[in-house]
Amino acid sequence: QGVTKCEPHHMISCGVDIFSLQLDSGDIDAARQILLDYELERAARFRFDLHRNRFIRGRAALRQALARYLAVGPREVVLTASEFGKPLLANNAGISFNLAHSEHRGVLVVSRERPVGADIELLRPLRERAALSRRNFSQVECNDIASAAEPQRDRLFFQCWTRKEAYLKLLGVGLGQDLTRITVGVRSGASVNVPAELHTFDLEPQTIVTVATGEAWEHR
Repeated sequence: QGVTKCEPHHMISCGVDIFSLQLDSGDIDAARQILLDYELERAARFRFDLHRNRFIRGRAALRQALARYLAVGPREVVLTASEFGKPLLANNAGISFNLAHSEHRGVLVVSRERPVGADIELLRPLRERAALSRRNFSQVECNDIASAAEPQRDRLFFQCWTRKEAYLKLLGVGLGQDLTRITVGVRSGASVNVPAELHTFDLEPQTIVTVATGEAWEHR
């Protein structure tokens, strides 16, 4: 935990663990020691130290967390990627995980029992919200946002966005889909047309997270 603050946040009864990450704090030199050469080379391609260090801390936290599940050292965790770039364990080991970040906050979900996907967004004022909604959301979703009171529209946009991202990450595919044909709804309990369970909540005030699984689960 010295490389970055990585705290268990929610434990899901169906076997999904959720960890919150602070990516702007922690021993950056210790985090670098955990990464392999190819990860350090990737980090070096970031133009700004802020983004480089966030990547390093996030990747180190991922290695530390998975190492505990696998009972190995962090540098012994062998990671690969899907066709669309989703990180995976090379030997599978029956563990699914997903790491997402928004600025200085991150979320990591891990499960031994089922595939998972996750996304996180910091709630903030959004320019061109209506145009972005039309390009990425179904008509049902656009209508739900537009019919809400103005102070709630940014929140509903980001809830819908995290739900859509988490679902696509669950599938392991990229954003090159026609997102307007996928209805995930703007909030938990909404009518959806996808074969997944999507749970949306505030990780902390102003920090929206969605976790997606392929089966129903109970949040506690």
